[in-house]
Amino acid sequence: GFLVPGYGAQGATATDVASGRRPDGSGMNVNASRSVIHPKYEEGTWRDAVARAARHAKEELHAAVSLA
Repeated sequence: GFLVPGYGAQGATATDVASGRRPDGSGMNVNASRSVIHPKYEEGTWRDAVARAARHAKEELHAAVSLA
């Protein structure tokens, strides 16, 4: 698969990156390191915030691929 940078903190949306997928939804490795490692959070620990950010990215990307 292709490495797809730009999702998350760099400004690309899940819909933007989903346009590069294969018909079966594969073919991409989406990088979202900054938005996951440095999440915005106001409650809980940094680890909790990282887990929430990773879960959100996964859910958003899966939804975009299934709709594209």
